[in-house]
Amino acid sequence: MEIIAAAPGTILVKRDGYFDKNCTNSGNPNWNGIILEHADGSETWYWHFKDGSVTTKEVGDSVLEGEYLGLAGSSGSSDIPHVHFEVRDVTGAVIDPYAGACNDMNATSWWQEQPDYFMPEILTLSTHNSEAFDTDCGVVEDTYEALDFLPGDEVRFRIFYRDLQTEDRTAIVVEKPDGTILYDYYWDSTWPDYTAAWAEWIFPMDQTAMDGEYTITATFNGNVYETIFGVNTNLSVEDLSATAFIVYPNPTSEVLHVQGDKQIDALIVYDLLGKVVLASAPKVNKTEVDLSGLHASVYFVSVTSEGKRTVQRIVKE
Repeated sequence: MEIIAAAPGTILVKRDGYFDKNCTNSGNPNWNGIILEHADGSETWYWHFKDGSVTTKEVGDSVLEGEYLGLAGSSGSSDIPHVHFEVRDVTGAVIDPYAGACNDMNATSWWQEQPDYFMPEILTLSTHNSEAFDTDCGVVEDTYEALDFLPGDEVRFRIFYRDLQTEDRTAIVVEKPDGTILYDYYWDSTWPDYTAAWAEWIFPMDQTAMDGEYTITATFNGNVYETIFGVNTNLSVEDLSATAFIVYPNPTSEVLHVQGDKQIDALIVYDLLGKVVLASAPKVNKTEVDLSGLHASVYFVSVTSEGKRTVQRIVKE
């Protein structure tokens, strides 16, 4: 999980190098993280980062809204990888950025545009080759995710939800490589309301399973999500080296140059929410991308060549 700046500011405190797999809230003061000071004198605190993941910028450097700060870990007083996010006003008083009936700290919202209190959405669709979960604290998790399966395998399909509520409906369609439908059904949650939840379905691929790429589509709360898996395929191809293509300048204000030794088959720019904001198929070794129409933030550039892909983070000023 990447941690980004909630607003533009200056690095006031930067800490790194501490153990990041702690399992107890024991008052341990050795957290990795960042504290930012903002133009109005307020501060935002971001704690418990993964060791070695903290931004290379130093105390006194400026960061943009949405700029990368680090990765979630479990350093300091922490029993699970997460980010402690705290907001303090110019007097040093802790405030709640979200205005509402439960907020007795401050009367107004600190959000640019305050979102709904409940935001039902799917966070991740994924397919797995095992029922296992690594739950022991301090153990680096193996997610057992897989894209390639053989006839006779079980495909374990999982949906990870945010704000799943009772009677919420998910429509799930599994499409075969030839476009015909393998499964088409609804799942209506009978569970109580959950801030976070996951559900699993098993798709058995018997010996008659068609070779090729399958598509899973899930429709939830008016949004459509999609993932793939394959039978007798090689979808889990090795990613391109991060140095296979040069992306410059970074940061940039308008034009981004992408250059490599191989043909660029596809180039996609995503925002921080994973939304595609620009896409092209240059079919050349060097191309330019006009970012002038995008607002200042952090984006991800995906470059695909010969079936392999690399993703690089860029900053639009």
